[in-house]
Amino acid sequence: MGSNGESIPHDPVPVSAFGLELVIQPATGGGCVYSGPFTDYTPNLGPVSYEPFVNLTYNPRCLRRDVSLVYANNTKPTDVVDLLAINGTLEEFNTAFEAPDGVHAAGHFIIGGDPGNDPF
Repeated sequence: MGSNGESIPHDPVPVSAFGLELVIQPATGGGCVYSGPFTDYTPNLGPVSYEPFVNLTYNPRCLRRDVSLVYANNTKPTDVVDLLAINGTLEEFNTAFEAPDGVHAAGHFIIGGDPGNDPF
């Protein structure tokens, strides 16, 4: 899937979505992806905020990543197996899956949520 973003110092990224307030701490990247198939990929939408969705205008820029080892640690194969095996009801599964540090959130935030705060 290509590289992390170039390493640049940056502040934490606040995320407000669906009634949750999270702060994605800076990791080891933050800049433009510098190798792999997405090196020259140009997102043209946003960046947008989660709530309300704003700035849906044409805005070409580089694809940025800030790979978070904290969130990557929440998506190990054993975490997914445990999610399926341990939760006995659909309600328990959904609560664990949708937790701010759960597998679903980690899938979004492992890349740093694009420090431009692009939810897509």
